[in-house]
Amino acid sequence: FLLIADYLSDNSNQVKTYVMRAGGSLDMGQLTLRRDSQNRIIEIVAEGITARFEYGPDNLVSEFQLVKRKN
Repeated sequence: FLLIADYLSDNSNQVKTYVMRAGGSLDMGQLTLRRDSQNRIIEIVAEGITARFEYGPDNLVSEFQLVKRKN
């Protein structure tokens, strides 16, 4: 997932999302990415939810946290 989000963001801090619904309707949205000094994604922010990632010394994700935000 992080690889795809990073690729689709084209080195920006925004990435578009697409959801195909039953019947063929397409919903589009946008996620905000937060990066560390090594340009790795450390947060993905969507409406009402934030995904947080921490990396180990091998540069692989070592911890993941999903936080629901109150609107």
